Amino acid sequence: MFILAFIAVLLLLGIVVLAIQNGMPLDVKFIFWQFKTSVASIVLVSAVAGAIFIALLTLPGLIKKYFRERKLTKQVGQLEKEKDNLKLKTMELEKKFEEKGRVSEETSKSAVDKDIQ
Repeated sequence: MFILAFIAVLLLLGIVVLAIQNGMPLDVKFIFWQFKTSVASIVLVSAVAGAIFIALLTLPGLIKKYFRERKLTKQVGQLEKEKDNLKLKTMELEKKFEEKGRVSEETSKSAVDKDIQ
């Protein structure tokens, strides 16, 4: 990300230098319009228009990623709740199993004690 920002700053700096060094007036004819402006303004307007165009092209992908991330975050939360519930069930079953083991040990001991008497 840092590298892309650095490249963008370098490109912007190059555009600004180009615009400043080429400040001469220029006759522009576009379809039905005709006007005079400087080369610098044409360069800057073109750069801004290009940046807006690229931003609009990347916007749908960013929106899609945002909603996907939101969905996945919600799903992770649900899975964590399910995991916690399963841990609680496991602990309850382990306690029951231990209690049954103790009860069967006590039953075995009492049966052995009866046999001995």
